[in-house]
Amino acid sequence: MSEDFEVKPVHDEVVEELVRESNLASRVALFTAILSTLGAIFAYRSAGTEVDASALRSQAILLQAQASDSWNYYQAKSQRAYLAKSMARLSADEAVKAEFSKEAMHFEADKRIAEKQARDLEIQSRAKLNESEDSLRPHHRLALGMSILQVAVALASITVLTRRKWLFVIAGVTGTAAILTCASAFLI
Repeated sequence: MSEDFEVKPVHDEVVEELVRESNLASRVALFTAILSTLGAIFAYRSAGTEVDASALRSQAILLQAQASDSWNYYQAKSQRAYLAKSMARLSADEAVKAEFSKEAMHFEADKRIAEKQARDLEIQSRAKLNESEDSLRPHHRLALGMSILQVAVALASITVLTRRKWLFVIAGVTGTAAILTCASAFLI
C-alpha cells in the first residue's frame, strides 16, 4: 500500500508562521502610524480651538472690565448731578441756582452717555463669551476622539504582543470611531 503523504518540513512551517506574524506586525505598525498622524492633526486642531476660546474669553473679560468702569463713571456722574441739583435747590441766589442747574443737566447728559456705553460693553462682553463657548465646542469632541484614538493604538499594540487578529479588528473599529468622532467636531 502506497499512500501519498506530503510531509512539510518543520522549517517551512516556521518560516510561514514568521511571515504571517511579520505581515500582522507590519499592518499594525502602519495602522498605528496612520492613527498617530491623525492624532497629531486632531490634537493640533484641538489646541487651536482652545487657544481661540481663551482669547475670546479674555476679550470678554476686558469688555466687562470696561463696562464696570463705565458704570463707575455713571455712578460718579449721578452723584455729581444729585449734588448739583441739591445745591441749586438750596441756593438763594438765582445766578448760582442757574449755574448749578446747568451743571446738573450736563452731569445728567454725561450719565446717559455712560449708561449707554456700559450697556453696550456688557452686550459685547456677553457676545464674546458666547462666541468663546461656541468655539470651544469642537474641542470637547476632539478631546473625546483623541481618547478613543489612544485606546485604538493601545489595542493595536496588544495585538502584536498577543498575535490575536480579532483584537486588531477591534482596534480598527475603535480607530474608525475615533476618526469619526474627531471629524464630527469639524461639522459642528
